[in-house]
Amino acid sequence: MEEIKLGTFAQEDLKEEVGSEEIVNLPQKPKKITLKDIDFSDRNSLLGTGEKVTKPCSFGAREGLAERAKDINGLYYSIAELLGEPVGENKALILDQNYSKALGIKIMNTPLDELDEEIAENLINEIRWPYETISKIRIKLATEELHYIEINNNTKLDISKHPLYAKLQKAIDELNKRGVVFNVSNGRMIELEKKEREILGEDYSKYRHSIKI
Repeated sequence: MEEIKLGTFAQEDLKEEVGSEEIVNLPQKPKKITLKDIDFSDRNSLLGTGEKVTKPCSFGAREGLAERAKDINGLYYSIAELLGEPVGENKALILDQNYSKALGIKIMNTPLDELDEEIAENLINEIRWPYETISKIRIKLATEELHYIEINNNTKLDISKHPLYAKLQKAIDELNKRGVVFNVSNGRMIELEKKEREILGEDYSKYRHSIKI
């Protein structure tokens, strides 16, 4: 059998194939943008650069992204005890809160056709992921397993003890790198969970859903 050789198509060949003199530009992956690329000195500046994006963000998605970013209390309560006891002087936490809120404002003010949803979400995650990871794991271990944990800046978990400990340790290390002070457990969550199970009895399983991390 004769060997078939694969060649390359010239631009002229492609034009002839599609029957047009214009080459259609395929959608490109979102540009890699980090927080270092954002001007936080100007509170009113937008997240976009004025250029149209390949896939405009929907109104609902922009609202959701902005609200998530502006939820600065969520960052605080992820490393606070259940009743919100003070976590001490925490300049690094306040800085993250300010960045997150400012990012939310920029997202909300950016026109839909200039806002790339994936870029916006990645920027939010860059700030919030260690806080949200700790919060979800604290709740999941308490409500689904009644598994007690206590973590602080000196915590070094034995990741062989639980499948979620590796993710939890990664979040702890990130907050340490940022200089965020924390000392928190899920003990009160467990106490409330036990009471809820006692009250609901056999109906408990109808109201409890697994938390995805």
